[in-house]
Amino acid sequence: MRQRPPAHCRNAVLAALLAAALPALGATPSFDCSRKINAAEKLICGDDALADLDRKLGEVFARAARSLPTDKTIAYFVAEEQQWTKSRDGCPETPDPRACLSSVYRTRIAELQGRYRMVPTRGPFRFTCDSKPPQDVVVTWYETDPPSGLLETRAGTTPVFQAASASGARYIGDDVQFWEHQGTATLTFGTQAMELNCAPKK
Repeated sequence: MRQRPPAHCRNAVLAALLAAALPALGATPSFDCSRKINAAEKLICGDDALADLDRKLGEVFARAARSLPTDKTIAYFVAEEQQWTKSRDGCPETPDPRACLSSVYRTRIAELQGRYRMVPTRGPFRFTCDSKPPQDVVVTWYETDPPSGLLETRAGTTPVFQAASASGARYIGDDVQFWEHQGTATLTFGTQAMELNCAPKK
């Protein structure tokens, strides 16, 4: 007479068979896909990778919001997120909506992770640029995806994100580019501005 395998073995085999037989559950975003949703949200609901990004942004947003010190700061933070949502909702009008959505999500996640120190950092590093008068630039790098940094100049503070480069490390933000190569860097404001040469500050 053959002995039946122990119950825990039978359960493990049954679980494996069920897992193989049933389709994998798709990722779900942070919002309810069954409600009335717009075109961007429909794309997110139908794409596991985008749904994962939406959930991750929700988690990062909540973590950042918990660290805000005042109601005034929170109001600004919420307004900023609403502006980002408008950018996201414009993606269906672009030539490649899914690529657009992936980019805006990854960039926003990286921006929040860097600003609120959720990831490992390098720096700050100080450079002196050859403007007249010379100006100091401070950069801090964050291990985000995509890699990002915070660029501090006399014009203010700007988040920057790594872009394709044939050599060195090139980071771009709103009307600014910082390109570091072999210990020196160039800083460019705007598309027509003259490049400033920058050297590490001793």
